Amino acid sequence: MRVTNTEDKPIHKFFYGFFLVYLVACGFQHLFHLPVLADKFQLPEIIFIIGMVSFAVFNKQSIRLTTTRQVFNSPVVLICTAWLLVHLISFGIHPCIEGFLECLGIGYLIILFYCMQWGFECTCSSILKQKITSAFILFGWMMSIAALVAYLLSVYVDLNTTAQVYYNYPYFGDRFRLQGFTTTPAMYVSVISLPIGFSLYRHLFVSGKKMDLVAALFFTVVSFLTLSKSLLFIAVIWFILFGFKYQFFKKISLLISVFLLLAHVLLTHFLFLTEGQASEAKWKNGPYTSNESILKYNQLEVYGSGYYIFKASSWKIFKENFLFGIGPGQYNLKIEQLKSNKEYPENLPPYDPHSNWTGTLAITGISGFLVFLLIVISMFRSVLLANPSNDWFSFLLLLLLAIAFAESISMDIMNFRHYWILAAIIYLNYKQNTAMKYNGFVK
Repeated sequence: MRVTNTEDKPIHKFFYGFFLVYLVACGFQHLFHLPVLADKFQLPEIIFIIGMVSFAVFNKQSIRLTTTRQVFNSPVVLICTAWLLVHLISFGIHPCIEGFLECLGIGYLIILFYCMQWGFECTCSSILKQKITSAFILFGWMMSIAALVAYLLSVYVDLNTTAQVYYNYPYFGDRFRLQGFTTTPAMYVSVISLPIGFSLYRHLFVSGKKMDLVAALFFTVVSFLTLSKSLLFIAVIWFILFGFKYQFFKKISLLISVFLLLAHVLLTHFLFLTEGQASEAKWKNGPYTSNESILKYNQLEVYGSGYYIFKASSWKIFKENFLFGIGPGQYNLKIEQLKSNKEYPENLPPYDPHSNWTGTLAITGISGFLVFLLIVISMFRSVLLANPSNDWFSFLLLLLLAIAFAESISMDIMNFRHYWILAAIIYLNYKQNTAMKYNGFVK
């Protein structure tokens, strides 16, 4: 199928508008709290529904069958279907309304992925990278400015949910932490990392314009207000892109980045305290620690964090539900049971698993975990076959993908809208780079 130049066609203009508006909406995903749906239905879902209805009503031209087949006739379809199917099977074994909503959400994200992929197929390949890059940078400006203004209003005028006080926050005490219009400070960093990456990519490898560097700096500085350990991922983006641009720093940037990723894992799962700090009672009542002393050496004492106990609890649940897990929507209920049996710290709320690796084992068992591994392999295969050693756009996608799966150690990235968009870009970039080998035709 030839990658068709449809730059002047309504479908191209419609899709780019939809992509841009939906992308911006991903920065404003914590506005409503509805009955039953809670915070699962937000501005991006409203934009998605409006976009699909508008396309059906106002675009009368038929969809090219060859294009549709190109999107759907691929191994990706089977993997995504398997991801949804394993959740449905687990839900069927352990039914509940929350599980139904989770399965519905997974189905929606898969449809979003295919819609984005199909839309990119209908966009002129020569302008696709420029359009995507510009959209992410504009998104970054809107998200950062809105978050900063809301943060300042929360701190100096009237407290609001965009910047909340975290009491007895480890190492910092009582501090305001920016989260913008996302669910948590870590989520804010996860989302803004993509605009930072695309801004630096355009500055270093495309335009050389200082404004793109200013954009990346501004997005980064605002993100510091989150006080999130995920800021280490943003540091990795800066080190790797600058290190590989200026080849002299290539090995140093790789070494520093590996150190930062390891530091993130350690700082997320363990609290490093002096004897004096460890003896203070106030932080032990907060939602940050398992209150389990892991190691004591001289004046240093290491405690397990909440993330540490999340993984231990997930592993325990998995061993009791090996094949298909406890079921979507059932995890928090199981944690409540562990809590009542004194197998889970009293000071910790019944949080979600906060990890795709152990969380998938607990919720969908070994069946879901194997499918998740297939997703990881498929994603990395697609970005590596796009020749990132000779194409800086592909290199950026490889970097962002690596960070996403590093993030998946302590976050459930499979429910993140922005990463499903990134996945669609990765698969389309792979198709385009493959097509170039055949003079513009995908075999």
